[in-house]
Amino acid sequence: MSVTEHRPRFRLITPFNQEEVCMKFKEAFDQDRVPTKIYGTVLPKMIVVKLPLNEQTYWSPQMELHLEQMEFKQTLLRGMMGPRPAIWTKFMFIYAVFGLVAMISLMIGSSQLTLGQEANAFWFSGVALLGLGTTFAFVQYGKSMAKPQMAKLYSFMLNQLENKVEQAPDFT
Repeated sequence: MSVTEHRPRFRLITPFNQEEVCMKFKEAFDQDRVPTKIYGTVLPKMIVVKLPLNEQTYWSPQMELHLEQMEFKQTLLRGMMGPRPAIWTKFMFIYAVFGLVAMISLMIGSSQLTLGQEANAFWFSGVALLGLGTTFAFVQYGKSMAKPQMAKLYSFMLNQLENKVEQAPDFT
């Protein structure tokens, strides 16, 4: 997993067709719904897998599997693990705000310099860059806290597919 990659992705091929993959996950999710059990949602071409409610924290990931039917009854799984959409949106908003503040303050500071004025706006750029760095550090901390839970979700997926998966080549 890359340091800069906020939501790791993977691509796997399984010998089951799309309907079989959906049924395997649906059966696993429909069994006794208790707070200690992995649960999720099954749609015709997408599966969302979530951790048990009693294990979820602020940094807890969820896994999305997008299904594509291939030839020979195989299915391509395009998986992505990351924080819940609300958390992801919050951090992207914070990045955008700090980025805009940095860009605007750099433009105003450059204008002040050009006009021969004191360029006080550059201070806001420094603060914004510090905010971006701090946000990035928080995201990295959260990702490190979520690694064991990501492994649990990945293991659950492999168990549902009976470990019959192989890495998809990069060109598909």
